Amino acid sequence: TFDSNLPLASGMSSSSALVVATALAVVDHDDLRAHPAWRANVQDDLDLAGYLATIENGLTFKDLPGVRGVGTFGGSEDHTAMLCCHPGQLTEFTFCPIVEGDSVDLPEDLSFVVAVSGVLAEKTGDALEHYNSLSLNARELAGLWNDATGSEHATVADALASDEDALEGLRAVAAHDERLTKRLN
Repeated sequence: TFDSNLPLASGMSSSSALVVATALAVVDHDDLRAHPAWRANVQDDLDLAGYLATIENGLTFKDLPGVRGVGTFGGSEDHTAMLCCHPGQLTEFTFCPIVEGDSVDLPEDLSFVVAVSGVLAEKTGDALEHYNSLSLNARELAGLWNDATGSEHATVADALASDEDALEGLRAVAAHDERLTKRLN
């Protein structure tokens, strides 16, 4: 039995926390790290974060096929923070694929306060479809950019970082589709 007193749809990453905690218990209990498929696909905690995100959203991770998920597309950020951050430090990550960047010490006289705003962060039903469409639109934009330029950028952010004129190029690529233009903006 799992129980929580977190408000529903509070945006506190409780579903990701449940996935991470449950997965770690199963991985350790069943010695999954020794399984050939695990060793071939999950090399470190960055891979583990990416894999657990796909368990939640149902997408495929490397050679591990996805099955019907319940979560949102995207979203490995929560799993990465839980598994890969360092005590007393702020760490930068980029995603698609997950790459750890620089870390800086968090001054001891500063702290983070996490509070529930009361605004629902609904990600089920119709909200899930809308949320996932945003991720799919971004992937489509990256694909169109790659087709137009011969690039192989995984994300729109990668495309934007690749060239100072990339924003104008992406606007041209998306101009035929109001939905993609809106997502880019």
